[in-house]
Amino acid sequence: MRNGATTYTMPARYGTLVGTIVMSANGQVTWTKTQRGIWNEYNRLPATMEKCPGYSNGASNTSFTTNSTTLIEANGANNGRVSFVLGDVQKVKASVDVFCSPAASDYVVTTVAWDGIGGATKQGWSNVGAGYSKIILPDTSILSIGSHYAAMFLAVLTGSSASTIWSDYGGYKKGMTNDPMTTFLTVELEM
Repeated sequence: MRNGATTYTMPARYGTLVGTIVMSANGQVTWTKTQRGIWNEYNRLPATMEKCPGYSNGASNTSFTTNSTTLIEANGANNGRVSFVLGDVQKVKASVDVFCSPAASDYVVTTVAWDGIGGATKQGWSNVGAGYSKIILPDTSILSIGSHYAAMFLAVLTGSSASTIWSDYGGYKKGMTNDPMTTFLTVELEM
């Protein structure tokens, strides 16, 4: 058993692994739609975690660049995520749904990243131009034992130039003339 950096041991056959927990600094274990701090060794059940991130100024957000596109974490760093703990190697599925209305020459790009900006594996793109567009981006990864999080990243590209990227949504900033209607991050696993 580990508590932070301290490892506790016991003789063989004196203990039974019943699960894994992760605690906050004040010793609490969280179980909400966006944070799951308990993982069962036995009798696991499917669990769905959901987040509907908002939109905020990309200047203060965590971002990364991939395929000449800078994507910004939705709702600022740490606020557009779901986090969980695993007690064994497990396949975890995430999906990002974006329902948006790009301006005439704009389009939206999104991705889901696992445990930081380097964990993005693929991107989803909206249709260019007026009218509503829906992006559905599924991603399945095999994650190791320990604490993890999935984060949703977004960007708006103006025109056909991938070098002109605006991380903010709304008419008060350059980028999309209309706000995206909805964004959802969903994570499915067994706990």
